[in-house]
Amino acid sequence: MLKKLKKSKNKKYYLFFLILPVLFLLWFFIEPLTITIKEYTISSSEIPVEFDNYEIIFLSDIHCNSDFNLNRIKNFEDKVNTLNADMIILGGDYANRNNYLEPVFKSIGNIKAKDGIYGVLGNYDYTANTYKGYDEIRDVMHKYGITPLINDYALIKREDKTLKIIGIEYLLYIDKGRMNELMLETNDSNFVILASHSPDVVYYIENMSGIDLILSGHTHGGQVTLFGKWTSDVFVGTKSNYLSGLYIKDNTNIIVSNGIGTSIFPIRFFSFPQIVKITLKKIYENDNS
Repeated sequence: MLKKLKKSKNKKYYLFFLILPVLFLLWFFIEPLTITIKEYTISSSEIPVEFDNYEIIFLSDIHCNSDFNLNRIKNFEDKVNTLNADMIILGGDYANRNNYLEPVFKSIGNIKAKDGIYGVLGNYDYTANTYKGYDEIRDVMHKYGITPLINDYALIKREDKTLKIIGIEYLLYIDKGRMNELMLETNDSNFVILASHSPDVVYYIENMSGIDLILSGHTHGGQVTLFGKWTSDVFVGTKSNYLSGLYIKDNTNIIVSNGIGTSIFPIRFFSFPQIVKITLKKIYENDNS
């Protein structure tokens, strides 16, 4: 009788250790389908009262391809529309293949935002498309109501107050002279947001004092991690100290998104895809909260 009980227990252990790897393997493919909404509140005395509770959606690394196809893009588009953001900022890497690039912009163009949609380019946007240069990519973005910010800026105005969004191109092609010009021009705005595909842009900025918030992606949060703590350079594509989440450098807030899609392989592990929602909150002089 005891032998039978031992055999039964052993079978259960064997079964458990056989099923566990299968569950882990399944989760690698399930997690990329589970898009989460990650919310941040950025509080600052620099935020004009006219932009108090202003809401921004940041979307990065969509990587549309045969795995993250246009049907999923449509569902993602509907999800973003329910958030009723004031403004959308795009962080680049829109498609893994050239034939998906225009359809992605078309779908993103259907997202509603009172103050518009602004986008920078990522490394895939330079290497995975057949466009001949910035002008053609800009034309496609403009066609669907998206304002490209490639070493350029846009101003959102409320009466005499402004919110400035600066877009910097991908680091391999960065124009340091133009970037520094944009940095010097930040004093005329009340609150400044810089969008760049890679968080490593911080190492290229000589003076961050004029920038209040940096938005980046590129890392995919590691994509495949050891419970969110360790990852391989294979998926991250950078040895940056900025992997995922909120950081502060020289009084500048830096938000790094896990992104939406995947690269190399269509898998994720403890690095959930994210729609990032940011709420700007004015700090008043006598506010002790």
